[in-house]
Amino acid sequence: MTVKITRGLGFTLMEVMLVVVIVAILAAVAVPSYLQHVQSSRRSEARTQLVRIANLEESYFLDNSQYGSLMSLGLTATSGATYTTENGYYAIGVTLSGTSAYTLTATASGAQASDTLCATLSLTQDGTKSSSTGTVDQCWK
Repeated sequence: MTVKITRGLGFTLMEVMLVVVIVAILAAVAVPSYLQHVQSSRRSEARTQLVRIANLEESYFLDNSQYGSLMSLGLTATSGATYTTENGYYAIGVTLSGTSAYTLTATASGAQASDTLCATLSLTQDGTKSSSTGTVDQCWK
């Protein structure tokens, strides 16, 4: 009588665990990178709206010899005199300094509130760009 040894089909526990470890490592690297990319892409909404509102301010200044509030620019301001961007990622406010200067500030809100690098973006009447903690290159690129 001969005994025939057959090898079972399938995976060993070690092979499955190795695949799980590899997938976990890839996820640990990919997910934070992806989230950082998403936050960076959402900043474009703030930059676009800041430049658009700055253009409205300049147009208003030509007509009225002074800069105006968000309401006077025809923007629907929410409570606290801030304008919420289309997707709700930023709340934009204007600070008027007399009649000849303004600072527009976009503050991250909603899903973008976790963006600690560029929590606020600012633009002044002379085109000066700044951010809360990140550099201009990091936040305004």
